[in-house]
Amino acid sequence: MRVCRKCGHIDNEGWQPSRYRAEVEILMLDTFKKLYPNIMFNEENLAQDEFHVYLFRESSLMVERVPFTLFKSGGKSAFAIPREKYYKKPLHPAQTQLLEK
Repeated sequence: MRVCRKCGHIDNEGWQPSRYRAEVEILMLDTFKKLYPNIMFNEENLAQDEFHVYLFRESSLMVERVPFTLFKSGGKSAFAIPREKYYKKPLHPAQTQLLEK
């Protein structure tokens, strides 16, 4: 279990880091329901407690979480995969000339 040095919050050990996003952690839905029986999701599949915001992904039956401060600054985009993971930036014309030589 992880313990916060500042506030002493004890974190459950079932959370796993996301493959693509450093701030996001994931957990299977059935495990989430066992660990947090009192947290309910709203119509946007979001829920929160005092430390984290949770997003339920219906397609994979997984729950993702981010720290509340990150969600407060970025909104639901805090759960999104960064665009540069999918799209390569176009090369500068000088770079393409060097590659052609």
